[in-house]
Amino acid sequence: MPELAPRRRRASLRGRQADHRRRRLHLRHLRPRAPRGAGHAHRPVVVHLDARPLPGAAVTGRRIRDERGSIAPAIPIIGLVLLLLGGLGIDGSRQLNARGEAVAYAEEAARAGAQAINIDASDLQLDDALVQVRVRTYCDRVQQLGQAECHFVRIEPVSKDDPRMLVVVTEASLSIKPSLLGIVHPGNLPAKATARARPYEGVTKAEK
Repeated sequence: MPELAPRRRRASLRGRQADHRRRRLHLRHLRPRAPRGAGHAHRPVVVHLDARPLPGAAVTGRRIRDERGSIAPAIPIIGLVLLLLGGLGIDGSRQLNARGEAVAYAEEAARAGAQAINIDASDLQLDDALVQVRVRTYCDRVQQLGQAECHFVRIEPVSKDDPRMLVVVTEASLSIKPSLLGIVHPGNLPAKATARARPYEGVTKAEK
């Protein structure tokens, strides 16, 4: 009899374990937790959604029609900028060429005046009246051709060490009509130049 007691205990323990395994587990329902700080409501959360479609989303026909013509206001601005850049390149080069022509006319007028030497003087001198006449004669021919305008300015000394009045100064100017820059610059483009010329002495002493 005493040996049967442990056996009965073991059998009862095994039965309890089996019943425990078969028994359902009752889970407690979760209740929403109360917000922290009673009496204080949460601020509404505002979510900003982008107007652009999400990656991979289909774009509707209405969206495409709404974007048509969005670049139209920029086309005149881009065209005007391109015209101005082209005008700077074309009219700028034309103005540089005109300035080169003005330099050439001014130098020729100064050379013409530097040839008016006073042959009656013992030293190298210029005849002031004859200098102006020669310069005016050359400038009149240039103006008749309608290419440029030039005039006599003055007679300067050679240098600080040489005070002789031998340098003839002349000035020439002309203007060109802009092609593309006329959109923003209605007037002509000027080009001016100043030139100097002087006579030089030859052999002043006899060679030994």
